[in-house]
Amino acid sequence: MSVATVARAFHPGGAIAAETRALVLRRAEELGYHPNALARGMITRRTRIVGVVVSDLANPFYPAALERLTSRLQGAGYNTMLVMTEPEGAAAASEAAALRLLLSYQPECAIVLATTLSSAASRACREAGTPLLFLNRHPSDPEAAAIVCDNAQGGAALADHLIDRGATRLAFVGGRADASTHAERRAGFLGRCAERGLPPPLEWPGEGVAGAFTYAAGQAAAQALLAGPDRPQAVFCASDILAIGFQEAARGRFGLRVPRDLAIAGFDDIPMAAGRRTT
Repeated sequence: MSVATVARAFHPGGAIAAETRALVLRRAEELGYHPNALARGMITRRTRIVGVVVSDLANPFYPAALERLTSRLQGAGYNTMLVMTEPEGAAAASEAAALRLLLSYQPECAIVLATTLSSAASRACREAGTPLLFLNRHPSDPEAAAIVCDNAQGGAALADHLIDRGATRLAFVGGRADASTHAERRAGFLGRCAERGLPPPLEWPGEGVAGAFTYAAGQAAAQALLAGPDRPQAVFCASDILAIGFQEAARGRFGLRVPRDLAIAGFDDIPMAAGRRTT
């Protein structure tokens, strides 16, 4: 057989008889041969690579999201290339280096997960002809696309849920103040509390205190909000991992029963939160 005939056998839409394709694939299996995806990409000018840019995998929401994203991409015939940057707010050098590495492989798309690229980084992707998609974050670049849930409405719905169950002293535990997820969930929660005629909820982190979407941050928040005499009746944590840390501290350090003594709500519905709804 000619080289062209064999090559067409490995393309689903290639013009080749079914019997010939089956013969080629059977022989390839016997020889242990697999097409070279990189070489094919040089010919077709399609790498079938989707770059994923991340900075924070401490929050269990993101590994779970990455697992599902990768599975769907592989099912569609794409390979995932993961590049890491420093956490948000760190030096831009890490971001630039990660992006240079990613773009050198000519990905067909870049997905930004758990970080917020600068305008310069977004511009570099556009100049390279690489579509850019933000997942679970609103980008600073107005030309970039994003897929996010309605964080503000979710925060408002949780406020209604807690207030409807009799809570009048509420608290909000946030993550990174520069993350859109934090800002939107906080705005929805505090706004609805005001609409319902409640005083402003207690908040952590306070002024000048750096927040994070981590288990340790949830424990620190519990220590700050539950130690005083006017502890809240209900707490909304801006992520499930914050809520889990807060709940463990409320039980272990303060002896509180959840939700009898203190109601705690999270956001994200990660698997490890499933068994922690009531005690």
